Amino acid sequence: MLTVVFLLLLRIVYRDLKPENVLLDHEGHVRITDFGLSRDDMEDDEHGAMTFCGTPEYLSPEMIYHRKTQKGYGSSVDWWSLGTLMYEMFTGWPPFYDKNIRTMMQKILHAPLTFAPKFKVSQEAQSMIHGLLARELDDRLGANNNHQAIMDHPFYASINWDALKRRELNPPFVPTVKGETDITNFDTGFTKMPVRLTPEKTEKGLAKFEDFTFSERSQLNEDSNGDEDDLIDKMYKQDEAEDAIIEKEREKFDKEDERKRQETMKALKELEHKPK
Repeated sequence: MLTVVFLLLLRIVYRDLKPENVLLDHEGHVRITDFGLSRDDMEDDEHGAMTFCGTPEYLSPEMIYHRKTQKGYGSSVDWWSLGTLMYEMFTGWPPFYDKNIRTMMQKILHAPLTFAPKFKVSQEAQSMIHGLLARELDDRLGANNNHQAIMDHPFYASINWDALKRRELNPPFVPTVKGETDITNFDTGFTKMPVRLTPEKTEKGLAKFEDFTFSERSQLNEDSNGDEDDLIDKMYKQDEAEDAIIEKEREKFDKEDERKRQETMKALKELEHKPK
């Protein structure tokens, strides 16, 4: 939550808050990734953004309405997404989820927010999520740059925000086992890939790394018997194999992303033409 506050204080609208983009570093502190949909330098914090974007499950009502009204939206879309994310963390599903995107959007716009008793969500947590998922901007927690209203909410009563900012609080979960990073929750198709550093660009092109060695390259060196041409050939073949795996995964992701995009746009058009 504090990370979102910092983004908004920097006048950045993130627009893609969801579980896939929230990670933990090696010490257990939260890190937000993938700023591809972000917008900075917002002159109007609540109506300065105009691009329709985001993930269907986490779209705010004003983002959906914006498709038709073109009145713009602002940082409050991130507070709505935070409420959706919190609900999902407590229950396992976004609050208005439906396999049919059109139905899901109708639920986002009109369905009541409910908490099944089996999830045992505290009253403070329910109050917090209700505040973040208020459909009217003036009623939404954090709207109109009132970030302090969120930080002062009873749900966060035990949080020392200054200590949290300084990374002095002990995270409840640290993703390390015996000093090694725990990667059991990541797909082995990715964890088996060799770690690579991307050189920074210089005026002369890509920077050269001197005296750097990688375990997989060392093994290749041993297999090549010191033959430079053989080593280069083996490295090239390994790179080709890895690139093929990555490309295959990317194609699957792109197809699913495009399917969702088309279904979302179709659902929006149907909602726009729905008789009142």
